[in-house]
Amino acid sequence: MDHMQGWEGRTEVESWLREVGTYYAGSLADIDWQKGAMGLIDCQMNEDPVPLRRIQGLVCAAIQLSASFVCNTTFSLETLSELTNHAFSAKCIRNHVHGLLYSMGGKVSVSSLHNMYYLAKGNSAVYAATIDDGSNAADVVVKLFRRSVPSQGMLKQLLATSVLEHDNISKLIGVVAAREGYGLVSPLYKHTFDDFCKHGPDGGAQLKAVLQLLNAMAYSHAEEVVHLDLKTDNIMFDDGFNLIVNDWDSSQKIGIDACTSFPIVTANFRAPEACMEEQGCSLLALDVWSIGCIIIAIANGGRPPWPGVIDIVAWVDDGGEPARIPGIMAVKHAMGSEVARAAQAMLRVVASERPSVADVLSMVSNL
Repeated sequence: MDHMQGWEGRTEVESWLREVGTYYAGSLADIDWQKGAMGLIDCQMNEDPVPLRRIQGLVCAAIQLSASFVCNTTFSLETLSELTNHAFSAKCIRNHVHGLLYSMGGKVSVSSLHNMYYLAKGNSAVYAATIDDGSNAADVVVKLFRRSVPSQGMLKQLLATSVLEHDNISKLIGVVAAREGYGLVSPLYKHTFDDFCKHGPDGGAQLKAVLQLLNAMAYSHAEEVVHLDLKTDNIMFDDGFNLIVNDWDSSQKIGIDACTSFPIVTANFRAPEACMEEQGCSLLALDVWSIGCIIIAIANGGRPPWPGVIDIVAWVDDGGEPARIPGIMAVKHAMGSEVARAAQAMLRVVASERPSVADVLSMVSNL
């Protein structure tokens, strides 16, 4: 069937577009999902047939919503099929979803993945594998999201890694679609943050890691993408012990002045305003605080300044003095006073007083 009649989803699509807006529109420019969905709205729904090609706009809008960028509703393919009065089967819509994802991240065939074995489980199942395109073989990680439509974390990571191109940010090889769900394929970075610390880095190696972290996140923020879960577990190193910022499945693309009422960040890397659940937290400032914690962990044997939220709040209640930040002297001894002062600035209690990552980078880039 190449068209549908009597479509009753006009109100739903209008609502989607109002709430989703132009989120990540630049990344989806070739798809033009907004124009496609508006084309659906502009049709006389009960009279004029809607061309099959326009369903792609609807699918894109539904994926945007299912990613919970603005609200928490999740659509299944079956729900989307019902909204279109069954004119398009779940299989038909799934094919459009596949096409959208491949256009954003590139396609990886299941048959090109070999020797898969299980690594870990969190919000997704993580596998190591070898990818072989017939001429080259490489070790990769497959992050499998077991959902019939792309999950919030998957789409956020896909969008961030397809937008960001930096030597110190994890790269996206492509998207694989399997019966179990969708997977993101990335290079396998074999060294964890703990490996780096056990390697016994001297002050020079530690400073190199700090500068690579600052460079990566200054670039990311300039591209208006915040990570929102920066922590030592999400820092990896390649074979040359170059730092890689990994796991962008909590990321968000924002305007530079954007705020949120729902801050995300792992507990012991969480800024005071997020610990206290204040409304309207600056996303950029949340990242800056987390980076300050990671800098201290780099110099302090892998240990961040505070074990958890209670400890952060207690430090704030006790005056939040920069000189009493746990581990700050380790930074000074390993990398010098300028880096220590930069870390202290990033860990200011008042979010609006924290410098941007670009400003911090300019403070230490001549070291």
